[in-house]
Amino acid sequence: MGYKFVIPRLAQGSVPTASMHREFHAVVLCAEELQDLPALGVDLGDVEVVKAPLDDAEPTLHEIHVAYDAAREVTRRWRLGQCVLVTCHQGRNRSGLVTGLTLMMLGATDKQAIEAVRAARKNALTNTHFVAVLADAQARRAQKRAA
Repeated sequence: MGYKFVIPRLAQGSVPTASMHREFHAVVLCAEELQDLPALGVDLGDVEVVKAPLDDAEPTLHEIHVAYDAAREVTRRWRLGQCVLVTCHQGRNRSGLVTGLTLMMLGATDKQAIEAVRAARKNALTNTHFVAVLADAQARRAQKRAA
């Protein structure tokens, strides 16, 4: 459990705890079941919380939009020099999707993003549906460049 930095100032991890987040400006909650941390007994103090509730199954169109919105927010904060932690229950798939999309927004290809996430978090992005979302993002990027 815990977290690992994927690139400087961008970490990916599991269920957040109050003590491990003192170095972060924001924590992104990608697990739909972990959106209400105070109810779970977790107080992150003044760390900003970004909610991006995702299920760990094939994402709906709405969930894909949620993941993109979260990645845009992480990208914005990262470019401002903030340190951001993207979490889900185990720190593998839902957080991996948002982290992967963020890396792509920062210029990585889908393959580079997947490789970086998996290098930081063992057994990450095993959800083939989430990998397909990243591949689709790459295909869309290629189409825009060709147009």
